[in-house]
Amino acid sequence: MSTQLQKTIQVASKGRWHLVTIMVFVLLLSPSGQAADVVKIRSDAGTAEISGKILVRAADGGVLLLTPIGVLMPLGPSEVVEMSTDTTPFEPARQEEAARHWLQRLPKDFQAYTTAHFVVLHNASRDYARWCGSLLERLYSGFTAYFSNKGMTIERPIFPLVIVVFATRQQYIEHCRGEVGDGIEKIQGHYNLETNLVTTYDLTGSNGTATAAQIARYLVQPEVRQAITTLVHEATHQLANNSGVTCRWTDTPQWVS
Repeated sequence: MSTQLQKTIQVASKGRWHLVTIMVFVLLLSPSGQAADVVKIRSDAGTAEISGKILVRAADGGVLLLTPIGVLMPLGPSEVVEMSTDTTPFEPARQEEAARHWLQRLPKDFQAYTTAHFVVLHNASRDYARWCGSLLERLYSGFTAYFSNKGMTIERPIFPLVIVVFATRQQYIEHCRGEVGDGIEKIQGHYNLETNLVTTYDLTGSNGTATAAQIARYLVQPEVRQAITTLVHEATHQLANNSGVTCRWTDTPQWVS
């Protein structure tokens, strides 16, 4: 959780509500179908209006805004010009809208591969993207079955579950260093609570060229099988935060996450 996001929630807790009350409120909040909020923000480029759903209103005037793409935007009081409620309901983006949004922010050679629940944005081979999609759908089925069998109500994610797959490790490092910091050198993938993205790279070591037959051969190698657990691990974080098991706009105890 970013410093700004933590600060927004902490400042809100010093106002009329205590932090525990805020946590209960946001955990119960289902923004889909509610009236959308419009926040006019100030930046170096001027002012702009952003539609979304305000999750937290801090005592100092800052807000935590959830966008239709599923991005959490912590806005400080100096950034917020005014807030209003729209007449239209808050509607989460569809898969194609989410793909279009993120493709505009990725290198031009990226393309989208979609499954029932996931959007895989990649510049690795189509076969690797397809293999990732199949793995993720198996994870989705296993995840929902496990928690349902434990008596938990699993919510269907309202936002598209987006996975970004770079062809090479170097591309991943260069693109994500500003987001993760120097620690990017030590990891093979990560889940970002604010953007709701899982980002990784072709873990077979083929530099994004693997065919289906080659992927099967790569998976025999123990080091590749171990690397693949990174994708499963990070996608599990994404699933947990989009199905009601955990909530990404509150502090989740470490023993849970």
